[in-house]
Order: sequence, then C-alpha cells, then structure tokens
Amino acid sequence: MTRHDDNARPDHRYRRKIRFFADWGADSPLWENGTDTYLMAPRDYGLSESLTQRLYAWCDHWRSHHHWETGWDDPASEEKSRRDGDALIEDLRREVAAFAEVIDDR
Repeated sequence: MTRHDDNARPDHRYRRKIRFFADWGADSPLWENGTDTYLMAPRDYGLSESLTQRLYAWCDHWRSHHHWETGWDDPASEEKSRRDGDALIEDLRREVAAFAEVIDDR
C-alpha cells in the first residue's frame, strides 16, 4: 500500500482533481488547480517509486519526440506516448483512488 503524505490530503471531504498532461519545461505530467505550485511532483501524492520513474520517463519521451510547432516526429513515437500514457493514468488512478480523481488532459 502506498503511503500518502498528510499534506497531500488537507481536507478529507474534498476529492482532489489531478490533471495528467505533458508540457514544456515540466518534468512531471501531474497538475492540480488550486495549489501553490500547480505543477505537482509524484512525491506530493506519495506515489510509488515505480510509478514515479515511469511518469518522469513518459515526460522525457514526450519532450524528445514532440515539437511544439510540428507535433510528433513520427507515428511510432506518438503511439508509444499514447499507449504508455494510458497505462500510467490507469496506475495513477489506482494509487490515488482514496483521495483524488485523475483527469486525462492530453
């Protein structure tokens, strides 16, 4: 079971909404409106080390293969990002199910 930092759940009546998407300059694909930072780190939610590493790797892949003006460098890179992103969202939803929902904003 994943340990969650007490700061990750300030109000147990409120379900947090974690947005999932990549963006330039961001190492993490986790975003949350209404926080001091908006861009969140996996540690902010007490995520497992395995999921944390996969989230960072997904962002690295996106930055390496997606251009802000022209899009994906090839269809295989886009497909890998979609497939891996789908799996990440599923695992993220499982790890934060007790206190948050995950919104796919890709």
